[in-house]
Amino acid sequence: IDGVIRKSRAEKKLQLVRNDRIDDAIAAAAAGRLRAELEEDGYVHAKVTYDIRFSEAPGYAFVTFLVDAGAERSIRDYCIEGNTAFDHATLAGTFGWKPLYNPISWFTDLPISDVKLDDARAAMTEVYTKAGYLDAEITSPELRQVEGAEEGRYDACFSVEEGPLYTIGSIQINGA
Repeated sequence: IDGVIRKSRAEKKLQLVRNDRIDDAIAAAAAGRLRAELEEDGYVHAKVTYDIRFSEAPGYAFVTFLVDAGAERSIRDYCIEGNTAFDHATLAGTFGWKPLYNPISWFTDLPISDVKLDDARAAMTEVYTKAGYLDAEITSPELRQVEGAEEGRYDACFSVEEGPLYTIGSIQINGA
């Protein structure tokens, strides 16, 4: 895991300490937590497996977690196609996007994992819904390999179908 995640951070995510009870379910859950952490860091194809070896001394076991981080995914930019009601900055701002020329963007934790990209899609959809575009749909992003860049560098492109803007035609109050 050298260069991918610090050992102390991995141990914290595993949530296991000496003398803890261990079995396949506990080890699998710990491996899942570590895999989720790697995914958040851009290693979306990471594989985390474990091996439990029982000690000759009764009641003790040795657990080894094996990490294959795979290729790192990085997102160069986010494009939003089909949006006319809102500008790019408004929609992408819902998940923390800043223009590349803004130095803050260099240190912003933007969505990389599939789960976070789906959260970004949901946040943009909420902007439309709150503005009266009740039928608005935003697809999960298409990851487009950046030409001339190393493998794993993408632009994440969302597609928007805005639908009609719903407004109140009239209000009636009956009875009293």
